[in-house]
Amino acid sequence: MAGDCAVACDDCVVPAGLRLDPGASFSLLWAGADVEFMEMTAECAPGPGCARECVAARERPAGTYEITVTAAQQCVGSCDCASPSPNGHCTVDGGIVLSEELKVSVPLDFPATLEIEVSIGG
Repeated sequence: MAGDCAVACDDCVVPAGLRLDPGASFSLLWAGADVEFMEMTAECAPGPGCARECVAARERPAGTYEITVTAAQQCVGSCDCASPSPNGHCTVDGGIVLSEELKVSVPLDFPATLEIEVSIGG
């Protein structure tokens, strides 16, 4: 690495929430990797602000993993969506308060299983 490594914040707002209406679906792809937190040394990155914590992708070993989805059953505040997707989900920008937390876990046999479905509620 070379040059100025100043950390910029292009989008530093609170991440949007995902609203799923009854019967809606949302798909997410996983690359089969996790992150490992590491320290970028000055020898590797001598530029101003470059020596700091960074992350590196690490492939997950084969095995059975527990996939947990955390959802809220109630949203208070600005919970409306401008334009829901055809699958019935949409993003809700900051200012939301969530309650009635629900956690759902399912096993994933990686890499034998390529797709899982996590049903939330009813």
